[in-house]
Amino acid sequence: MVRQIYRWFAGGLSSIQIATRLNADGVPGPRGGPWNASTIRGDPKKLVGILNNPLYTGRLVWKRRHWRRDPDSEKRERRYQLRDPSEWIEVGVPDLRIVDDSDFEAVQAEMNARKRSITSLPLAQGNRNRHLLSGLIRCSCCGSNYTISGKDYYRCAGQKERGTCDNRLSVRKGPLEEASLTVIQHHLLTEDHVRLFIAEYEREATRLARIDSHEADTARIRLQQLERELGNLYENLLAGIATPALRQMIDERETEKARLISRNATVDRGVASQPPLPTPFVLQAQFRARIAALRSTLEDPAVRGQAASIMSRLIESVTIYPDEPEGPAAEVVASVASLVAYAINDNAAREGGVSRSKAVVAGAGFEPAAFRL
Repeated sequence: MVRQIYRWFAGGLSSIQIATRLNADGVPGPRGGPWNASTIRGDPKKLVGILNNPLYTGRLVWKRRHWRRDPDSEKRERRYQLRDPSEWIEVGVPDLRIVDDSDFEAVQAEMNARKRSITSLPLAQGNRNRHLLSGLIRCSCCGSNYTISGKDYYRCAGQKERGTCDNRLSVRKGPLEEASLTVIQHHLLTEDHVRLFIAEYEREATRLARIDSHEADTARIRLQQLERELGNLYENLLAGIATPALRQMIDERETEKARLISRNATVDRGVASQPPLPTPFVLQAQFRARIAALRSTLEDPAVRGQAASIMSRLIESVTIYPDEPEGPAAEVVASVASLVAYAINDNAAREGGVSRSKAVVAGAGFEPAAFRL
C-alpha cells in the first residue's frame, strides 16, 4: 500500500484525493482509523508523513526532536522542539526498505514542483498568518476539526481531507470570527456566571489557606525542635566531639531548617499578595473592554497570531451544527475561569489562584451560547 501511495502522488494525485480513495475503498489507516491527508503528506522539514518518512527507504533517523514539558499547561502536556539537522543521527536499516529510491525521488520532485506553484501565488504570504479560530472549530456530525479551505472558508476536515463525513457546509471565516467574538464579549460572561465564580473562588481560596496555615503551624513546631537539636549538637561540637557523624547530623538539620524557613516565607508572601477579585460589574466591564480592544486590532496581521493564542485560552470549542431546523448554527463553549482570568490579567490571575479553582467552576451553571450562521 505504501508503494501505491507513492505512485499515486508522483502521478499527480493530491494527498486529499489519495486519502479519500483509500477511505472509499475501506482500507484502514495506519492506526486502524480513517486516512487523513496529513498522514500521507506530513511535513518534509520534520520527516513525518508517509511521503517523507526515510524509514521506507531503509534509513532510520534519530534525535530529530527534543521533548519537554509545557510549563504553561495545567495537564503538563509535552511539547517538542526540532533539533538542527546537523544533530540528527542516521542509521541504515536496509531490511526495512519498502520504497525504491526512484519512487522516493519522484515524490520529492513532485512535492517541490507543487511547492513552487503554491508559493508563486500572491495569497501565499497572507495565508501564512494564523487564523483566529485555528484548532477550535468542531463538526457536530463527525467530531473532526473545521480547517481553513481556500482563502475565506472553514470546512469539516472529515469531509474535506478524508471523505468520511457528509457535512459539506462551508462557513465564511470573517463572519464566524466576528460572531464568535460578539458572543464572547456579550453573552458568555454574565453577572450570574461571575457571581458563581467569585463564590467558588473564595471557597477554594479559603480551603487552600487552611491547608497552608496547618502546614505552616507544623513547620513552626518542627523548627522549634530543630533549634533544640542543633543547640545540643553544637554543645557536643564545642566539647570536642567532632566526629563525621556529628557533622553530618548538623548539616542535615541546618538544611532542613533553611528549607522550612524558605517555605514559610513563600507561604506568607503568597497570602499577602492574594489579589481580591473585583465586583461582578467591574469584572464584566473589564472583560468586555479587553475583548473590544482585541477586536479593534485584528486587521493588523502582526497581531492576529497573538489574538489567536488568546482565543485558544478563552474558548474551549466552537461546534458547527449544519442541519438545525432554523438553519446552520454554531455553539461557543468556554470556561468561566478562563474568561475571568483574562478580565483580571491572565498571568496575575493564574498566580493568584484562579486556575486552581478552574476545575470547580468550569461546568457549574454555565451553558454555551449559540448563534445562527
